[in-house]
Amino acid sequence: MSEKITRRTALVTMASLPAAQATTTAVAATASQGNGAVYSSALAVESLEVPKDFISFRTNGHSAAGDRGAASFIEGDATSPGGLSDAAGRGFQILPTHDRISLRQAGIIPDDQDEASGNRTKLDALSTWCEANKIDIEVDKGTFYVAANNGAKTGWNIYPSAGTGFLRVFGHGEDSVIKRAGSATIAESSALAWVYANANGKLTLEKFTFDGNEASCPYDAGSRFAHEQSANLRLRTAAIAGTFDALELYGMRMTSCIADGVQGAVAINRFVADDFKAWGRTRRVRSDIQFSRIPLVSCVINNFEGDAFEMEPSFTNAKHQMFLSQMLVRGALDLAGDTNFANVIASDIIALNTDGIGLNIVNFYKVKGKFKNCIFTAVDRIQRCQAEFQGGEFRLRASDTYTATASSLQIWNDSSASSVKFNRTHFCLESGVSVQTGTYVNGEVSHDDLTRSMEFNQCTTDGVLDSFLGGAFGTIAIRGGNPACTRAIIGIGGSTATKEHIYLQPTLEWSGSYLMRIPNDVFVTSAGDAVVAVSGEFASAKMLPIERWSVGSITIASGNVSPGDMATINGHTIKFVAGGATGAQVNIGATYLMTAVALVNYINSHRPKCNVQASGDRSSGIVGLTAIGAGSDGDSVTLGKSGMNISVSGANLSGGGTATMDTAITWRNTARMVVPSTPASTINGIPGLTAVLEMPRYGTVHEWRYIPARGEEGRYNGNDVWRSLPALE
Repeated sequence: MSEKITRRTALVTMASLPAAQATTTAVAATASQGNGAVYSSALAVESLEVPKDFISFRTNGHSAAGDRGAASFIEGDATSPGGLSDAAGRGFQILPTHDRISLRQAGIIPDDQDEASGNRTKLDALSTWCEANKIDIEVDKGTFYVAANNGAKTGWNIYPSAGTGFLRVFGHGEDSVIKRAGSATIAESSALAWVYANANGKLTLEKFTFDGNEASCPYDAGSRFAHEQSANLRLRTAAIAGTFDALELYGMRMTSCIADGVQGAVAINRFVADDFKAWGRTRRVRSDIQFSRIPLVSCVINNFEGDAFEMEPSFTNAKHQMFLSQMLVRGALDLAGDTNFANVIASDIIALNTDGIGLNIVNFYKVKGKFKNCIFTAVDRIQRCQAEFQGGEFRLRASDTYTATASSLQIWNDSSASSVKFNRTHFCLESGVSVQTGTYVNGEVSHDDLTRSMEFNQCTTDGVLDSFLGGAFGTIAIRGGNPACTRAIIGIGGSTATKEHIYLQPTLEWSGSYLMRIPNDVFVTSAGDAVVAVSGEFASAKMLPIERWSVGSITIASGNVSPGDMATINGHTIKFVAGGATGAQVNIGATYLMTAVALVNYINSHRPKCNVQASGDRSSGIVGLTAIGAGSDGDSVTLGKSGMNISVSGANLSGGGTATMDTAITWRNTARMVVPSTPASTINGIPGLTAVLEMPRYGTVHEWRYIPARGEEGRYNGNDVWRSLPALE
């Protein structure tokens, strides 16, 4: 306040001058009816009497001449943004220049944190008046501080009115900044700017920066999720029923976010972010654009660069579309649907999943759509999706510490009609990955629904991990390409309740690899066959080795563990704590059963370090452990513990290795395999290009079918059961 008085005193001194001198100093035009005076500043006018003949005038600044707050005034509403009254009480309002009013003209002072609350109030009034009068707001070059520390009570409030409400705010690039004023306290759900989503309202923001000023705001180092509902720009539910029409961002910048950059938590029809860049996030694990409600009609993100992009909706409209293109995401990329699929068309996305930027996660949950020429690093899961990936890469991150097994792309087909297709996609390791054991793709959920499928067409790998594909599946097809690896293209995993339909058409062979590995505990139900169809130039010796997975367990007794007790898996020590678990820690549950479930969840989220998959539920304190890879290698996984109410099955996992066909696997119905041969070879005396063999109980071959060369007749000695096999392409 004292500074404002000082400014005004300096400007008012001209009022004491003789009339002629005052006119020469303050008025740059001859005083006559209809002529306009030019005053040094708006504050000067408040201490002068504007001649009665003047119905308009200009100022050369707001607080002082040359401060870039120059404006034209006409007689009118003194309470309008930037309006004033002269010494005689006459009211004047700003005459917008080219249908715009700038922040400086409205008396919003840059670089003055003492006036932060005043800036906020003036911003509210300016946006309301400009929206009602269809006038744009110009954010001048400079930094304008706004108090935004007390939830919805502070921050810039923008009210596009219901019906045809529209407001456009534009600036001059990164030199135009709206910045959160520093504060000793920050309430939950605070925002630098609030957009009230009135029915059919529309807001367009162009070419300026929102600066969350996180370094000057309080921070709880023990809680990365503190203030997670805060944002730089946040949509807020309005009192008027209906749906907000559109929020459009062009050339916008976000920096130093307290939590989210843009948060969409209410229903809107359309969202656009074109040329959107965010940086400067150093503290909290949130997103630069985050949707708790996906826009109902369309969402267009183009030319995005930021730390994280996320949608975790509480509801999705079945008919919406999301278009994502030209995106560089340094940290997390989390795409999810809810009651309906998230419908996504995407191209040219690079998700780096970089350490130190929020949560390390690239995730697809209930997504339907296509992704073209995208690069995804360390994907956590693709779950319940109907998605197709064309070209691009899936990378295993070099920065992870792989104790024994590299992480993999996890596909969870745990709902009916889930399907994931990859066309000409490359699966690779970043150059810094030194551990070369593991699987490029894991099927994570056992099931017997053959409509759930994975398809790989003309895909390739670096050829350095154990297997290309492992786990449990419904229907899987690998067609062409070179999904090379060191041990086998595919390792089947599952349970007694699963049926596996597998179609392999590899075109290349490499030394040292098997085509398939089947564990000894996979069975086929009597409800249907397990079909394995293979074509290509492969030696029969590489077709079907049988391997066991190494297994073990950790048991939590009914007395529950105590703080400080530990479990060790593969040299990785897990400590039990009473609460607030961080790093390699697990919170002790209210019961021993809840503790066991928490341990299962921890192990499965740290599989690269533990080199095991955990299983268990709330009915038992036993945590089952299965080595990620089949074979004797899993027997080297060590187990250990400390504490009275915790025990392990042994010093190591056990049971891994190989077994013979007749003792290791029981074929409850029939499994069929197409085995290649050369034109000169014979099976049961019949020459052929390819033969189909049936393996009943104990693997005895008793039925065959000859698939002829062009122009030849096919022959078989069995029945029409072979007609159920799909034709090989």
